Amino acid sequence: MAMKKESRILPLLQISVLILLVTYSTYRVSAAPNIGTDFYVTWSDRLVQSPDGGKTISVSLDYNSGSAIGTTAKYVYGYFSAQIKLVGDNSAGTLATFYLKSLGENAVHDELDFEFLGNSSGQPYSLQTNVFANDLGGREQRMNLWFDPRADFHTYAILWNSNLIIFYVDGTPIRIFPNNNGLGVNYLQGNPMKLYSTIYNADSWVTQGGKVKIDWSYAPFTVTFKNYMLQGCASEVSGATACSSSWWDEPQYWSFTTTQMQALKNIQATYVTYNYCTDRARFSTPPAECSNT
Repeated sequence: MAMKKESRILPLLQISVLILLVTYSTYRVSAAPNIGTDFYVTWSDRLVQSPDGGKTISVSLDYNSGSAIGTTAKYVYGYFSAQIKLVGDNSAGTLATFYLKSLGENAVHDELDFEFLGNSSGQPYSLQTNVFANDLGGREQRMNLWFDPRADFHTYAILWNSNLIIFYVDGTPIRIFPNNNGLGVNYLQGNPMKLYSTIYNADSWVTQGGKVKIDWSYAPFTVTFKNYMLQGCASEVSGATACSSSWWDEPQYWSFTTTQMQALKNIQATYVTYNYCTDRARFSTPPAECSNT
């Protein structure tokens, strides 16, 4: 029954982003990012590997340390994606991430997160997304996926412009966060951000609220990334208004149509297991943006 429902929902959303997929192929960047040029190691060199000349990059977690890479450039708006294969076997207590974050001593905290919550052998990964805007976060949505993210590579992407943020999995929108400044809601207004890929020990909360800890006999835990796309305005200052090839900020990416919104709601109804918008224990009155997402 679930498979039949999935087959109706996914093609509809994938058709709705077909133009996007065709468009970004025109601006495709190198599928072989280079450590030292496009990326740098931000944490634990010995646990970051790129054995095939940059076609793939892996980050690992062992008993002593996690690891991370980040882009050398900062970006203001754009489209950012990677194909990711998650930890196999028992990943309980581990947290892998793919996210954009502002940085700097005086930077406002803006952040867009994909977080992959590890689980015990045989149990599914959970995917959590979150949005921080002008230091305000707490906008978690958690979902199951319609595939096993450990078995093969899948594409995770973020489109960010001045009007709308879209999270994609394999070309399917799974979440949007519109610019609701008119409702008094903070939005990511063009502070430069870097893209990070990490894995670390988060067993205080990740698996069953921290009840299941990391089994170090399975270490090292490795996540592999390939075919990065970094299609953004590289900038050191906030508020970039234009750059060449800024297809991600064209009018067709400023809002969702009624059909797209209905398809997104169907995806969320089928796969989302937690949504801050419906958590009455946290919010007796839903945050203002919840009426428009």
